[in-house]
Amino acid sequence: ADEYGVKGLASQGITGTGKTLAGLICAKKWFEDYPTLARLIIQVPTEALQKQWYNIVSNSRIANVSRQGGGHRYDGFSPIVIVIQNSLKNLIDHSNFKNKQVLFILDEAHRAAAKGTLSWLKRFRTEQMMQGCIALSSTMKRADGGDIMEITGSDNGQPHIVYGYKDALADGVIPPFRIHVMELTDEDLTGGEKDDLEMLNKQIAI
Repeated sequence: ADEYGVKGLASQGITGTGKTLAGLICAKKWFEDYPTLARLIIQVPTEALQKQWYNIVSNSRIANVSRQGGGHRYDGFSPIVIVIQNSLKNLIDHSNFKNKQVLFILDEAHRAAAKGTLSWLKRFRTEQMMQGCIALSSTMKRADGGDIMEITGSDNGQPHIVYGYKDALADGVIPPFRIHVMELTDEDLTGGEKDDLEMLNKQIAI
């Protein structure tokens, strides 16, 4: 734990190696350790990830789950909330996260190191509304130098866990593969496909 009493973990792993499952296992253990006081804030950068996490956590039946951001408003009582990072500030005054044991899971954690989001995370920490924080991402690096490991801590400047393609191949987590790069232009798409692509881009944008 750091000087604020926050237990932190930075886990860097390639896509498909179970980062979400690992976060879910940690969340389940958190609720077992703090049956009445446990709270969980899962922060994501996009609506698409919010929907994905909401479905996964709901099916896990760890506890009631709500959403904040992306057209959703936190119900004020569920122990778990999936929040889009630009709506995190709306949770700071909720009494349901005060005098509790609050675990944060930051998915695509490098995005959480954006200046504004990082400042709100630090405020949760200093106001004793964060007792644990797990950062999950395929990379912790940002071009602007923001570092989410200011919140989680690090192992001599590196994530506590680093799991790359070489590790995943050696462990049989992913099969051998080849990458083929193909170019797709607007001329290759029908009108309906262009609309679908534009909608998808909006869903995954911050």
